[in-house]
Amino acid sequence: MKITEQDIKTVATLSRLKIRDDESAKVLENLNKILTYVENLNSIDTTLMRCQCKMFFAQM
Repeated sequence: MKITEQDIKTVATLSRLKIRDDESAKVLENLNKILTYVENLNSIDTTLMRCQCKMFFAQM
């Protein structure tokens, strides 16, 4: 999923953020990098990983 310049403007308007035009390109680049990273994380096969959450809750 790629974010567009229009997406940045729409989200900024809805959240009442003021993003200058010179900042918009950097925000767009950073958000696309974040989304690419998350997509890469989602593609990792974790079916053989054990859940570590039981250990955490057992200590509480």
